[in-house]
Amino acid sequence: MFSVITPTEFKYKKVTGIDSYVGEIRNWKFTTFIFDYGQYSPNPPMTKEQFIKSSKEYLNHESTLLFFNLIDLKPYENEKGEVNPLKITKKIKNIVLKKMNDNVILSKGQNKKCRYYYTFDFEEKEYKIPFCIPQENLDSFKYYEIKIDTINNYQRTLSIWRNEEIEKYSSVHLIPLNPDQNNMKLWIGINTNGEMRIEKIREILETVELKNS
Repeated sequence: MFSVITPTEFKYKKVTGIDSYVGEIRNWKFTTFIFDYGQYSPNPPMTKEQFIKSSKEYLNHESTLLFFNLIDLKPYENEKGEVNPLKITKKIKNIVLKKMNDNVILSKGQNKKCRYYYTFDFEEKEYKIPFCIPQENLDSFKYYEIKIDTINNYQRTLSIWRNEEIEKYSSVHLIPLNPDQNNMKLWIGINTNGEMRIEKIREILETVELKNS
């Protein structure tokens, strides 16, 4: 399984999980480590580079809705008047995510100011749709200190939240490098209510080890 080194006052508390092994390690104050070990454990926060790379493969939700406003949805409605988005998006071809500049002319009606835009083909017509990075992700890029390395055949992501005015989990994620052989992931998050220094949080999370079973 896994191990983590904490100060002696922390005690383990079992929590009933649905499809994974979960629990808490807490002290008598306000600091709690929560862990989730299983196939569906949370994924780590992304760096800006990772987020942009993942967004190149498909339109995000907001950009998809902007595109839907430009086309006739009637041919894709069923008997109940419902639209299956997959029937539309699977016809989108040649998606490219580009940086916005003053020379780009977006598709008609697209006045949203974003730093990026998608260009793609749909039913033999080219579209240019704005892509704005959600504020939640912008906050993550700004306030998370993210370190990614490998340990014992796992990719380890250490995510330290640095905005004391907003309480967010600092965490460590361990994801197997070869999911075909082992698809068990580990997430350990810490909520301190400001009671523990960032340096101490980092020190504890860096002790987490998970060995191949």
